Amino acid sequence: MVYLFACLLWCGLAIKIMVLRPAMRSIFEDFEVQLPVLTRWLLHPGFSALLLLIAIGLVSVPLFLGASETRRRIGWYAIALALVVFALLVIGFGLPLFSLMQALS
Repeated sequence: MVYLFACLLWCGLAIKIMVLRPAMRSIFEDFEVQLPVLTRWLLHPGFSALLLLIAIGLVSVPLFLGASETRRRIGWYAIALALVVFALLVIGFGLPLFSLMQALS
């Protein structure tokens, strides 16, 4: 169950960043905002590819591993890593947007 949740979480993160990245890029380009390094890294196309590869890797792990205990352990690590990535997304996109809103008001 933990492993299934981790797979769904990573697939959701991969889809979210693939949809969110172009929208954020256009917003930041329209206002010509100087972006922090973390935000530039999140907007890089390679970051989307990395998330997609992790999601595909998690989904394909059961093909190679038979032990459910190993999948459970991988699931917990994947959930922890997904939470870190989600926090990076919130900080990386949220802080520049917040600064932009403050500058516009």
